[in-house]
Amino acid sequence: MNNPYIYILVMFAVSFAIRVLPLTLIRGEIKNTFLRSFLHYVPYVTLAVMTFPAIVEATQVPLAGALALGVGVALACGIDILLPYQPMPQPIPPEPPQPEGESAAPGQDEQPGEESAAQRDGQPQDAPSGEAEEEK
Repeated sequence: MNNPYIYILVMFAVSFAIRVLPLTLIRGEIKNTFLRSFLHYVPYVTLAVMTFPAIVEATQVPLAGALALGVGVALACGIDILLPYQPMPQPIPPEPPQPEGESAAPGQDEQPGEESAAQRDGQPQDAPSGEAEEEK
C-alpha cells in the first residue's frame, strides 16, 4: 500500500463526507438548544485552537510567548497594565478674531444671557418691529 493515490482518495472521501453529510442529513432547523449553543461556539474554538499554540511557540522560549499572550488578552479586555501613563489633555486654542466687516451668524454677536431689543419688547426676533405691531 505505498500508492500515494490511495491516500489522496481516502483523504478526499473523508473530507467530502464531513462537508456533504451534514447538508444532506440535516434539512430542518436545529431545535435542540444545547446543540445550537455548541455549534455557535465552534468557529471561535477552532480559531483559538489554531492561534494560541502558534502564539506560545512563536518565540524560542515558550514562557515569553505565554506572557505575550497574557498581556494581549489583558489589553483586549481593557485592563490597562502596560500603559498607566495618561497624556495630559491639550488646551483648546482660542478662536481667531473675525474682521470687523464680517459678522458671525445672526444672533451670535450678543453676549449669552443678554436679551435683544425685540425680546425685551415681547416681539419675535424674526419679525420686524412694524409688522409685529400690525398683528396685535
